[in-house]
Amino acid sequence: MKRILIIVVLLFCYSQNHIATADVGVLNLRNYYGSYPIEDHQSINPENNHLSHQLVFSMDNSSITAEFKNVDDVKKFKNHAVDVYGLSYSGYCLKNKYIYG
Repeated sequence: MKRILIIVVLLFCYSQNHIATADVGVLNLRNYYGSYPIEDHQSINPENNHLSHQLVFSMDNSSITAEFKNVDDVKKFKNHAVDVYGLSYSGYCLKNKYIYG
């Protein structure tokens, strides 16, 4: 019984630690922005969006897809030049990179 309790406590600690490392709080973002190079693209215009909550921006040999919470936010930026900046990171697919910012 004592071994089972120890295993349960260890699993609980591990699961809580996993949640804490996934936090995107202000201190974690400050650490990321201070430690990694920032992607900075200025005055890029959106292309035709395929979905109502997305805008696609083309630049150089790549494109950025921005996903918004609602259609009203998309209307604010559609047909306007915007500056895009953030931190790039790789996901599960090696061909794609993502930006948080």
